[in-house]
Amino acid sequence: CALPISLSGLARVLRHEGNLADAESLHREALDLRRRLYGNENREVATSLNDLGLVLRSQGKLAESEKLHREALAMQKRLPGNQNEAIAVSLNNLALALGDEGKRPEAEQCFRESLAMQKKLWGDNTAGVAITTDNLAFVLREEDKLTEAETLARQSLALQRKIFPEDHPSVATALNDLALVLAAKEEYDAAANLHQ
Repeated sequence: CALPISLSGLARVLRHEGNLADAESLHREALDLRRRLYGNENREVATSLNDLGLVLRSQGKLAESEKLHREALAMQKRLPGNQNEAIAVSLNNLALALGDEGKRPEAEQCFRESLAMQKKLWGDNTAGVAITTDNLAFVLREEDKLTEAETLARQSLALQRKIFPEDHPSVATALNDLALVLAAKEEYDAAANLHQ
């Protein structure tokens, strides 16, 4: 049935436009429809759980977002066949929600697992690896693990500069995150120089 796909696609557009309430409503409708069509244990259901979890995180509904990402991850681990790509994405999404909730050690572990899976699946030089590396560096900075955070932030920035043009938002985010690590290490001049 194409309806859940259409609902999810429209919901993603609405989310990116900032219309989170309508995006949430459409993702809930798509999830309900997929459960009725495919049952509770299905790749499509897991995708809907992840999509809805992302919207809820954007709205600050962190506990529900975490719950849905955990459900999606557990489901993907139970499903037959090669679910590694979906598991890597779900681990990253769960880590984002956990980090927002202040559950940094668990977020760190999820980011590390996701990063290892992504590197194994796609290699070291992908946008996903670069962004997850930056996300891990951010959490490590929050945990005051500044040496490793700096190393990973520098790796992420270098990789993102290879993948994206210099004016890409991901490069700007990586620059900012490295500057935050340097500032946390009280290397203020080095942090300021990144913004020039």
